[in-house]
Amino acid sequence: MAFLTDLPSEIVDAIADWIDSGHDALAFALTAKAICPVLSPRHTQLRKWSCSPDADCAWATLARDATLARNIRILEVDTFPDLHHTFICRIADPQNPNRAESIRLLVLALRNMHNLIAFRFDVMHREVSEVAYEQGMWEALVASCPNVTELYIREVARTTGWERAVYTMSNLTVFEYSAFEGMYEASMDCTRLGKMLRERCPNLQKLRIRVDDPSDPLPPDIGESILTGHWSHLTSFHMQDVVRCTPEAIVSFLSAHPGLRELHLDGLMGSDELGCEVPLSCPSGLLPGLVTMASTPGHIVDILSSRAATSTHLKEIWVLYSETQESRCEEFRTFAKSHLQDVTIKG
Repeated sequence: MAFLTDLPSEIVDAIADWIDSGHDALAFALTAKAICPVLSPRHTQLRKWSCSPDADCAWATLARDATLARNIRILEVDTFPDLHHTFICRIADPQNPNRAESIRLLVLALRNMHNLIAFRFDVMHREVSEVAYEQGMWEALVASCPNVTELYIREVARTTGWERAVYTMSNLTVFEYSAFEGMYEASMDCTRLGKMLRERCPNLQKLRIRVDDPSDPLPPDIGESILTGHWSHLTSFHMQDVVRCTPEAIVSFLSAHPGLRELHLDGLMGSDELGCEVPLSCPSGLLPGLVTMASTPGHIVDILSSRAATSTHLKEIWVLYSETQESRCEEFRTFAKSHLQDVTIKG
């Protein structure tokens, strides 16, 4: 009978390819002295890779060595990378980086990352987002990384170059998008986003869309796109500033997702034709497992007014105050004193 230690190193390496977790890869490596040098550090330390978009030497390494790139499961292209999982390298000119060349190498590296399962694009320079689109980064991600189930996009200024490729993805469990300088381009194509999530992402667990200070005074209505979806595994739902819907649409959506544990809604989620918040008519027992919530005073009172919703599961509330909600602030304070004594309230 053959033992693992008797197998060629190529076979052991191929077995390790099926292990996504770095901790599990380390446990496998420690089972025998003969296995450890095969798996470490290529499998044990490279499951998560966090790097600046300007780090051309890092991307060049991954573009050149496909066997190294295939070991990465979580890739973070981050202006401020995670120091615990960062490829340390020198950027030739940090004050004036050659972004076109860096992103070109990043695209080549992505084409080697066939085992990638999570991708985070977190950049603080609009130029990086634009160059990534021009160089075909999103198309490379979709074409070469079919196993990606978690997608995080965070930009300093909203762009739309990623949408065409990303909206063809499938089997996402996490989709997060946020921008912090408003909508300088067209509004988000929520129709296509909703179609992708409804038809090709049945196991969605976390959905977050946020754009601070939108220039569009009346964001798109997602009542007929995103909110008509039903995801039995959805636990986190976050909408802020970028979209709106009618009160009936959001109440219907929340009723269809009793497993939600995290909820973030601004006043646009449950507003009239002019974008003004209106009260929500919620059924009793809505969201029995809710743990954290962020919303306006009125929405908090409306959603948590049933006894089941204010159960022991609820731990934290963030209050999003606004001038238009002044009339319901006192109502919230009264409600909090009588129903939320054991809940941490911030805002």
